[in-house]
Amino acid sequence: MNSFTDAHTRLDSEATAVERAATEYEAARAKLYRADGSKYYGDEEHNGRLAALLEPLQASRQAAVEARDDVLAVMPDLVAAARYSVPLSDVDGGDALAIRRDFIKEDAQELPLGELADVVTGVALRGTKIEQQLYQRYASRRLASEGVEAAGSRELSAALNRLPQRADTSEQQAAALREKAQRLAMDAGQRVRQATGERARSVFTF
Repeated sequence: MNSFTDAHTRLDSEATAVERAATEYEAARAKLYRADGSKYYGDEEHNGRLAALLEPLQASRQAAVEARDDVLAVMPDLVAAARYSVPLSDVDGGDALAIRRDFIKEDAQELPLGELADVVTGVALRGTKIEQQLYQRYASRRLASEGVEAAGSRELSAALNRLPQRADTSEQQAAALREKAQRLAMDAGQRVRQATGERARSVFTF
C-alpha cells in the first residue's frame, strides 16, 4: 500500500468479502432446516455441517483483522506520502518540465537519503517552482518507500518541509482510515459472533 487510496481499496475489498461470506453462510444455514423449523439432520450431522459453513466466514474475519493491522502498520508512511506528494496536474508543463523531470526523478530514486535531503534543501532555497514541485513529488515517494526508520529519512522529511506546501489534510485522512480499519475488524467479528451464537442455540433445538 503506497497511498490512502490503496488502503481504502484494501479495506473495501475485505468488507465486501465479509459481507459475501455472511450472506452465503445465512443462505446455506437456512437450507439445514425444514419449513417448520426442524432440522433435516441429526444433531451430530447438523452441527458438523454448521461448523463447515462457518469456516469461510471465520476466514473472512481473519483477513479483515489482517487488513486492519496492515493498514495501521503503514499509516506513518501513508501520512508522509499524502503530506508531501503533488499531483502531476499541479506541476507547470512545457519544455522545462520535460527536460528536468527525468534528472530529478533519477536523483530522487538513487541518491542516499542524506544527500537527497541536501539537494532538496538547496532547491527549497534557490530552485524554480517546477524544480520544487518535482522534487516534492519524487522525493516524497522515495521517503514513503524507504520508511520513517531508514537512515536519512528524518533529514529528508525536514528538507521536504522547507518546500512550498499545499493544505495538509493527511492527519484527517489518517484518522478516517484508522476508524474505517477498526470498524471493519469489529463488524467482521460481530458477524462471526452472531453466527456462532446461532450455532450454539441450534444445539438445543429439537
